Amino acid sequence: MTAAEVDPLHPCPESVSVVSGHREDWLAKRSTGIGGSDVSAILGMNKYSSPRDIWLSKTGQGKDAHSWPIMRGNALERPLLDWFAEQTGRAVASLPMQRNVERPWMLGSTDGISGDGILEAKTASYWVGRHDWADGIADHAEIQIQWYMAVTGLTHGWVIAALGDDDPVIKPVQRDQKLIDVLIDAAETFWVHNVLGEVEPELTWLDRGTVADEYPTVERHRVDGSAEVDVQITTRQWAADEIKRVTKIKDAAEAEIIQALGDGDHLVIDGQVAATRKARSTTRFDRSAAEADGLDLTPYMNTTESRVLRIPAKRAPWKEI
Repeated sequence: MTAAEVDPLHPCPESVSVVSGHREDWLAKRSTGIGGSDVSAILGMNKYSSPRDIWLSKTGQGKDAHSWPIMRGNALERPLLDWFAEQTGRAVASLPMQRNVERPWMLGSTDGISGDGILEAKTASYWVGRHDWADGIADHAEIQIQWYMAVTGLTHGWVIAALGDDDPVIKPVQRDQKLIDVLIDAAETFWVHNVLGEVEPELTWLDRGTVADEYPTVERHRVDGSAEVDVQITTRQWAADEIKRVTKIKDAAEAEIIQALGDGDHLVIDGQVAATRKARSTTRFDRSAAEADGLDLTPYMNTTESRVLRIPAKRAPWKEI
């Protein structure tokens, strides 16, 4: 049994289908509301997207993402739906983008539908799966499928997850109205206050690289900072000091572990592998030796420019050149 084509007659009691053609049309419709992949980022529970990323996208300032995890997930979506159909014997159909009738800004692009249950296909590496999926369903996947239930009015579904090279797992999910109420409240606040109100969300740790990329060049000129930025400079210095302190604690703990291992490569506690220390070799280019042998490395050198943030230990007055 394989995944079927679109079933336009499937009843979703609280939503209507939004017909979209090409990908550009689909992306344009996504900007008219909040979708399932947006909500975990809005809540600050997504490792890859921040509230600001979603805000940029909804206000037409973002870029269409083409990362490998996204491409891999898109490529494996259909095989995972086929896997679900083969393992359960249930018919699988596609569903057009849905828009909630009561709250038209609530959108949902499900990966599929089976009977009256939503299907959501997810992929993750072995290491991510071991951490995020250890206790059942990863938070971002749970939030996403609950959002689709909020949009459509449906009451259950399944998450099909491919974690590393193991066989995919199928996780049933029941509607959680308390969680849905929280999701709707947070998403509505974001949509009305930030998107429609054109208020940029507060920056998070995920925005560090994005913001830096927005200012790739440098010119010498004075920028007068505010008291709020001064607080962030203090916060940054405190965090740097904390990292140094915690790193010392980590290194001391590692010294104890290495001593316990001795010349062994596996540390076993209560029959379980708790730590390993294995030999590995690393090959690096010896530039000094190459130059000593008279090799001209100029044709192989390239120069790149970047901006480096530094916080001086002691402040000095600004001086014009």
